[in-house]
Amino acid sequence: MRLTKNFVKVSGDVLRNLAFHAWVVELYKKPNTITFCVGGGTDINKEFLRRGFNVKKKGPLGRETETLLQLEIARSVLEKNAYELKDSLAQKGIHRVRFVTPFLEIGGEICPLDGDEMVRVAYIGYDKLFVVTTPERKADKEREFKTLKRKVQVLAFDE
Repeated sequence: MRLTKNFVKVSGDVLRNLAFHAWVVELYKKPNTITFCVGGGTDINKEFLRRGFNVKKKGPLGRETETLLQLEIARSVLEKNAYELKDSLAQKGIHRVRFVTPFLEIGGEICPLDGDEMVRVAYIGYDKLFVVTTPERKADKEREFKTLKRKVQVLAFDE
């Protein structure tokens, strides 16, 4: 039996949602692999504001940082969110999952990507891709991934 390869991009705004965790537990019970890409745009914005940085609109592929410190802050927030989810899942007995942060290294340069772009990057290598977001963003995400709907499913959970 072939394992189903699942890619789950989850918004940082739903990381602590109990219904999301219950969904992950059910997904984990199936014969598959799961890779999570954990977001955190809201958390990054809060940290930028706390440190006195302007919060700009995202560029076409994600947050464009102006300084190395901003890049490090964004990466740190995303890694913290991923560790938090990993620990929470481990407490539920979920261990055989992988995590990726939405950064690529190209020619030695670190290139941050919006987590939704990671869904596009992962599209060919995975059987099913899930975009987990808030109910307020669900319709926009469904429009955004309309051309990829054969393998991409948008799910919404409250914050």
